Amino acid sequence: MILKNNTAPKFPIGGDTVLAGSLEFYNQTSISNLFLAQIIRQDAYPSKLKIHLSYTEEPYYRLDIRDRDIYITGKSNKEILLGLVNLMSLQDTNTRVRNEIIVDCPKTEHREFMLDIARNIISADEIRKIIDEMFRNRLNYLHLHFSDDQNYAIESKVHPELNTKDYLTQAEILELVSYAKKRGIEIIPEFDMPGHLNHLLEINPSLRCNPSEGNSICFSKPRDYLYDLVDEICGLFPCEYFHIGGDELGIKNQCNCPRCRMIMSQKNIINPKGMAVYFINDMALFLRKKGKKIICWNDALTYGRIDEDIIIQKWFNYPFDKSCLNEYKRGRKVIIASATDTYLGGPYALTPLRKIYNYIPEINDEVISHPFGVSAHYWTELVSDEKEMERGIFPGLQAFSESAWLRSENYDYNSFLSRMAKELVELEKRGIAYTDLKDVDRFNIKELTDFLRKKAKFKNYTDFSTLALLKMISEYHFDRKYKGIVRKKHI
Repeated sequence: MILKNNTAPKFPIGGDTVLAGSLEFYNQTSISNLFLAQIIRQDAYPSKLKIHLSYTEEPYYRLDIRDRDIYITGKSNKEILLGLVNLMSLQDTNTRVRNEIIVDCPKTEHREFMLDIARNIISADEIRKIIDEMFRNRLNYLHLHFSDDQNYAIESKVHPELNTKDYLTQAEILELVSYAKKRGIEIIPEFDMPGHLNHLLEINPSLRCNPSEGNSICFSKPRDYLYDLVDEICGLFPCEYFHIGGDELGIKNQCNCPRCRMIMSQKNIINPKGMAVYFINDMALFLRKKGKKIICWNDALTYGRIDEDIIIQKWFNYPFDKSCLNEYKRGRKVIIASATDTYLGGPYALTPLRKIYNYIPEINDEVISHPFGVSAHYWTELVSDEKEMERGIFPGLQAFSESAWLRSENYDYNSFLSRMAKELVELEKRGIAYTDLKDVDRFNIKELTDFLRKKAKFKNYTDFSTLALLKMISEYHFDRKYKGIVRKKHI
């Protein structure tokens, strides 16, 4: 992808450079020369490209191109890799570039793509392809949603009875973590609890509170089973962040057992939501002792007072808007996503590409000037194969990635479409399927009705997908009244 930056290049000296030729590395970093040779294009050209890499105290990367000497500096490998991505982007132009200096930084440090591998297993090879595209588009966190009502999709050796369906082996997980790290990307594991646990509870019915209802574990049962799994997950994913879900609890008839009632009496907890808070805070404490920072979905804010240091991932405004906005204003860290703007995989008839690109982080229509992070999500409950998944992800991922990097005053959708037309050719060369640009900003009633029909058939227990769909449809038609121009809010 030919990238757009927040800051225009500076031109320190005259002349230009052809970004082609064999490579010669002057590398003072821990990034391997073999990896560099794999990602930076080399081709027949009479002279060499000399690549100089070194660390600096400056907070962001610096790419300095001077007569076939290219200097990339940054405070860590992550920043230097961003400079390399910018260099790769310039190579994509296949033209001479002026000798220039690029110093740039993103709108937010945490730029995330969430991939659901629980509803439909995604192969390690396919995840590597997605990691490569994240790298090319400057995303730095892959959020792996591997547990849900349908499956526990990574191999467990402490509780192998969970692996009744397809899953990624522990060897595959460790290789993916290493593969991503080389590209400046960390993988955040999500073990969704205390709800979305039907798969686990069907295998272990003794962990239920009410044997016939709810998708949540009994809040008062000993937690050794879950602690075992969390220990195992932490051993596979060294990332400092751990996502515990916390969304869409089916707890209406929970807390009926004598032990729950005893704990509620002892701790003055008046309802099942209070017990959910008790569970979430206890699990957060367990993870905190292991050095982890905890993330959960914003549903948890409606249950009661969760610990102050838990990072909230906002995915949908209603009915969580007020509590999430208040917590942000009180100083809680928030990762911003939107089921109506940054969810990929639904038809573009529901979420046009221009809407994804022009999204500005907000909660309840209030612009969030300094979010901790932003994220886009892909849920696999309706997908039939990996090529269909790719068509759902691309080019939405590129649109989200650019808006995640750019300040809103630098958004330029027409420029993006022009550059994206060239990128689709490169995606095809890399064997990646995509939705054609002619289909990303038009209303297709058949596409919409087919999607709604599939969604209605999918048993998703307690989710708010119907509300999200209604909001998407209403927002789409509202946008159309303004001739396709999204009303911009400026940060």
